[in-house]
Amino acid sequence: MTVARFFAVARTRPLFSVLVTGLAFFTAVNLSTMTSLLETGSFPTSGQSRPNPGIYLVAVADKSFQKRYAPIFQAMDIYANKYGYKWAVIDSPEARDDDRYDCSKYLVYFFKKHCIVAQWTLRNTNSGDRVFVFDSDVVPYRTQTPLDVWVNLFFENDVVFYDRCWNSEVTAGNYMIQNNPQALDFLVGWADWEFEVPPGFSSADNGAIHVHLLRVLGLDSNQVCHRQYKNLTALVTNLEPYWSFVKCTREDMPAGVYTNNDISIRIMPKTSAWVVDGVFDSVARNDFNEGNNPAPVFHHGVKLSGTETEDAEKYNKYGLQHVVVSSEDAIEYGLQHVIAPEDALQCPPIQEKAQCEAMGTSLGVFESAGECSSAVNSSLCEDAFMFSSSYHDWGCHCCQNSDNKTVPHDLWSIYSLSNCSLEL
Repeated sequence: MTVARFFAVARTRPLFSVLVTGLAFFTAVNLSTMTSLLETGSFPTSGQSRPNPGIYLVAVADKSFQKRYAPIFQAMDIYANKYGYKWAVIDSPEARDDDRYDCSKYLVYFFKKHCIVAQWTLRNTNSGDRVFVFDSDVVPYRTQTPLDVWVNLFFENDVVFYDRCWNSEVTAGNYMIQNNPQALDFLVGWADWEFEVPPGFSSADNGAIHVHLLRVLGLDSNQVCHRQYKNLTALVTNLEPYWSFVKCTREDMPAGVYTNNDISIRIMPKTSAWVVDGVFDSVARNDFNEGNNPAPVFHHGVKLSGTETEDAEKYNKYGLQHVVVSSEDAIEYGLQHVIAPEDALQCPPIQEKAQCEAMGTSLGVFESAGECSSAVNSSLCEDAFMFSSSYHDWGCHCCQNSDNKTVPHDLWSIYSLSNCSLEL
């Protein structure tokens, strides 16, 4: 039924019949539009047509993560090629004289990552292009859905985040930016919070994104929540102050769209974004949408151990393929340089079930204490450092107190550089 036909019928039928007919008509139009959207990957628009931005998928990963997550990176490259996107894995780029941003000043990976993304975007994409940033443990799952769906959903937004499924945080690892000055400056401003990190547990860039958003958006709770942030002194063994700080920020900043000083930022509600923690995805794999929203394309939290045997279940679920990475075999799936196997450093703990009494800032996420030791060796740390073999996401930390005092903790261990040696 056409619109003209609908109004012609409306003039000859009772009101109730018209309402029922109208509801059926507009529902059919809506379903037809959604079907067209998911088949073509683009929303119909009224008036002047929108530009067609380039779409980029990137992950920031050092050599050890590139090696471990090569099967996932290959799957990301295959998905990107299917829809004409570009996939890249980026590491710290060499500085150039014409760089707008100086990323060398950041020492903590979690913060430096966002400057690297901004600089890479400026060098490699055009104005208005969209860059989706992913953690290394994000894998394509619902590959029949293109990312154009989300680009059109938030076409006018400069930066897009989403709420974490299992707590009240804004997720920091996966987000979308538009290549424009306000979005890139936002990322570098986020990285600058490395220099304002409080002494206690603040979850690195994930805690900082909350107070950064408040500041950029000029929200009323900025000063109150910022004071809470600066006063975080408790260690990771006591998370109550941290969650109190997060609650402070989210009371004034729930999911929604915010605009201030020419920047538009969207925070998508739980489970409504292009990425979801796999354990919270209750939609059938073949379903295009969940209610009125497109179903997530990617699953987050797919940790790989590095061997196909140990990761067999994940290989089967996500259709991953074994990738041989060596100095002889160049990898062609988005990695920008060949990864050569390195001699493994063995670092047995000098004290188990303990943490430093004075814990320094995280130096990054590593898969082993041996990998962690290389970061300790190149930093301003002295000899002792702490690492959790159970929770790598907690990061690698220097021990700041010179007398190496420790406190009990079931999940941390203390290591010493002088106790690390090459595995021969």
